[in-house]
Amino acid sequence: MKGKLATIALFTTIGITSSAMAQDGKVNFVGKIIEAGCQVDSTVASPQTVELGEVAKTAFAGAGDTAATTKFTLVLSGCPADLLGKPVSVKYDGTPDTLNNDYLQLTGYGTAGVAKGVAIQLLNADTSELPLGSASKETTIEGTADTPADTKLDFFARYIATEAAVSGGDANGSVNFTLTYN
Repeated sequence: MKGKLATIALFTTIGITSSAMAQDGKVNFVGKIIEAGCQVDSTVASPQTVELGEVAKTAFAGAGDTAATTKFTLVLSGCPADLLGKPVSVKYDGTPDTLNNDYLQLTGYGTAGVAKGVAIQLLNADTSELPLGSASKETTIEGTADTPADTKLDFFARYIATEAAVSGGDANGSVNFTLTYN
């Protein structure tokens, strides 16, 4: 009798488990790893520095206020011939702000000497928001096989208040980026 009960319990558990694993859909991932990409003027070993400057905390009257919008440019050169004329986008990755994952958290946030209530926001060339982890608007890689050219990818960065009150301190941050050729 115990054996029959154990068998019934086993099959009941299997039935419950299989129904809990029902499939509602499917996602296919497609892509390609290419032999070489363009050279970039900002690398992990030699990063670009964007000066946002010193901004008074009074520039922020409340959450969502921004200050120190600063343009920066990534320059692509030496692009392989098969990439010329193709679109390229940039995806920035870094530590997201604790209150808004679209923004970059300040380095050392929450420690003494670091500003509070503020993060760094990235923007596309047209000043539309560029959330962390999202692809930027595309730019076409310039040049031809006969006349290679540099391609400039323009972006903006600025401080954005994430809380009603901002306190002073260091307001630095850093991101890594990946180029995606489409």
